[in-house]
Amino acid sequence: MKETYYDRSWRIARFRRLVATADFVVESFAPGTMDQLGLGYEVLQQQRPNLILTSVSNYGQTGPYRGYAATDLDILGMGGTLFVCGDPDRAPTRVNVPQAPIYAGIQAFVGSLLAHYHQLESGEGQQVDVSLRECATLLHCSQLVWNAYGLVMVRLGDRLQVAPGAVVRYCFPCKDGYVQAIPQLTWSMFVPWMDDYGMAGELTSPAWKERLQTLVSDWEQEHIDYSEQVIADFLAQFTKRELYEEGQRRYQFVYPVYNARDSLEDQQLQYREYFAQVAHPELGATLTYPGAPWKWSRTPWRLRCRAPLLGEHTAEILGGELGLDATALATLQQEGAI
Repeated sequence: MKETYYDRSWRIARFRRLVATADFVVESFAPGTMDQLGLGYEVLQQQRPNLILTSVSNYGQTGPYRGYAATDLDILGMGGTLFVCGDPDRAPTRVNVPQAPIYAGIQAFVGSLLAHYHQLESGEGQQVDVSLRECATLLHCSQLVWNAYGLVMVRLGDRLQVAPGAVVRYCFPCKDGYVQAIPQLTWSMFVPWMDDYGMAGELTSPAWKERLQTLVSDWEQEHIDYSEQVIADFLAQFTKRELYEEGQRRYQFVYPVYNARDSLEDQQLQYREYFAQVAHPELGATLTYPGAPWKWSRTPWRLRCRAPLLGEHTAEILGGELGLDATALATLQQEGAI
């Protein structure tokens, strides 16, 4: 039977031709898949000793869970992040934006660059084994609390643990949304701010002045509740922008909670031309994209075009790097290989 371009052996042979000139290979198959294809690290290393193979999987290339399937929600649950998300009197709640693949991608990038540094120094390649679950565990900040105090962090909702036994509210409504504020860290300046508007309540009384000199964890719960109600009543009188700008002037921890529109309209981001407009001819539209989180003084960053569509550069790679002619490419398309 005549071999077609779609045959596995043909595709593997072309893949290995690409590997011959590659510095990195990044794959996210289930562990063992590359070995089954005859493309495992040991095989590819024989062909190109300085190759860096970065393998991203749910639980890593080894261990009893290596073959288990998982979603972002599963990974965040086992990583510990899910446990601390939500209100204390309810079950854990998911983070709105998927976190595990994003964070694993960052760690895969860092790990690959570190392996590349070793390769530049020694000429040796290596496999970078990235586990989404381990990345999520690293993301789980409550591990720090356990190490420092022997405590397991619980869900706190809109509250923040600033010290063992000291839990304070940090998110308050204002005129046009929400702000983050932790006045308990700067009482000596925050109370006068409220008092300037006649809204400090009893916090300026002698008894409260003495109490404000002590740790919040030493207060009675009724005192915590009262102080937070005074804060809430004060912050509700102003907009996010008013509170942020005046808070900056007074050296206060008051920050707006932005939605997407707020970010697009933010004068700091606009001044630095952070957002970029990118044409999508296939959609007949121009979309707004976030820019890079850094600026280079000598080689300015530009977002020239949208991300490629699925298979958009296949012909360019197969034709330019592997030398397939137009007839071969047409045959591949007819057989469903590309």
